[in-house]
Amino acid sequence: MQESDRIAPSYKGKTAVVLGLGKSGLAAAKFLHTCGAKVKVSDTKPKDHLVNFVDELVKLDDNIECEFGGNSIEFCAGADLVLHTPSISNGAPLLQELRDHGIQLLTEVELALRHITAPVCAIVGSYGKTSTGYIAELIFKEAGKRVFRSGDLGGSAVDALMMDQEPEYVILELRPNQLEKLTSFRPRTVVLTNLRKSKPLEYPTVEDYYRLNLGVLRNSEDNTTIIYNYRDASLRALVPPFLGRKVLVRRKDPSSLGAEFAQLFRGCFLRTINDVIWTNGEVREEFDLRHAPIYGLFNRENWMFAINIAKEFGVSQAAIQSAISKFKGVPHRLQFLRKRGGVRFVNDSRSVSPDNLERALEAFKYDPIILIAGGKQNPDTDFSGLSDLVKKRVKTMILVGESKEKINRNLGDYTETFLVGTFEEAVLMSYQKSREGDVILLSPGCGSYDMFNSHEDRGTYFTKYLDEF
Repeated sequence: MQESDRIAPSYKGKTAVVLGLGKSGLAAAKFLHTCGAKVKVSDTKPKDHLVNFVDELVKLDDNIECEFGGNSIEFCAGADLVLHTPSISNGAPLLQELRDHGIQLLTEVELALRHITAPVCAIVGSYGKTSTGYIAELIFKEAGKRVFRSGDLGGSAVDALMMDQEPEYVILELRPNQLEKLTSFRPRTVVLTNLRKSKPLEYPTVEDYYRLNLGVLRNSEDNTTIIYNYRDASLRALVPPFLGRKVLVRRKDPSSLGAEFAQLFRGCFLRTINDVIWTNGEVREEFDLRHAPIYGLFNRENWMFAINIAKEFGVSQAAIQSAISKFKGVPHRLQFLRKRGGVRFVNDSRSVSPDNLERALEAFKYDPIILIAGGKQNPDTDFSGLSDLVKKRVKTMILVGESKEKINRNLGDYTETFLVGTFEEAVLMSYQKSREGDVILLSPGCGSYDMFNSHEDRGTYFTKYLDEF
């Protein structure tokens, strides 16, 4: 019996309006329709911008009523429940008017959490959420556990309610705008990967951004496990010292901070660049990362987060080491693709900002880089802060897309630079310029929408194009 069969009586015969026909909106519509609700869907985008999602909706039921080009109060009239995307703020006039009419409002994650009974691990932070969740899922599956994960490379949260069997563990990657609405959320385990030092554009101040991320701890209790990056000064300052059980991630042996700290340390640390030690204070286990395609210290941190998660839920050392041996990389995130003529090809299409690009360049300390960068133009983006890193690490830079002129102005004087007209030219030139020992790195540092539908499409096309030559 599917989980939805158990939950269906809660929604059967109810009218539910879904605001936003994206990945999570479509998942919510499918779930509610399966439960017997009358589903209506509204999106501010024109219909022709949502072709794939509309096609999926029609496959579900071609009689579902839809509204495109806006979200109107009239369309929501008579609804028992309105599901809205987290991007619609709590103070939005439409949501306030719906509240005034007594209509229940939920996000897709809130809907899922009403019915998920398995222990939940919430992963929060600026970078590494998806990689950490992806690796943790890989470990759980290797251990034979039924695990569900939502996030960029996973399903939507409500998909957990559509499984044939209830998951034993649930991993949720959560953004600040989702956490803001989860006022009663109490995960069993919280992972805080890091907090960027500059605020994202969509938040008024960096303090607001930090506050929303740390909101995941608002209902924590003594038995809540809080896994966090001890290297991050903001997290050290903001995580309450007497709240929950602390499990840490460090790049260095805890004894470097003194014998007392080492004695109290619980979690993972790097003994060497490829040697992870996990300890709970009584037992120590060692994990060998030597043969896994893991680039950069930050990706080793992601592995340590995932190992901590797995050990919190009782996964064996053997299962974790087996997952390491089978690891092929996280799609579009410094993902090793192949080696040809002594040249490695790495797909980091998820790099959509200068911060992402900086982390990618830092991952290859000793390897000459042929960099393919550029994409959707963002007038607020400045690449000049990467000048020293480009000068030290990048052998040749090949620029493509709307932003190529801007990146060239910011960075073109610091290495050999070429501007090309097409993505295919960029890939071909990168190989022509490469020599044995080089790394051809696709790390655009920009959005993809000038040439592709998403960063996934960009990375997938890069992979397929390499296959052709």
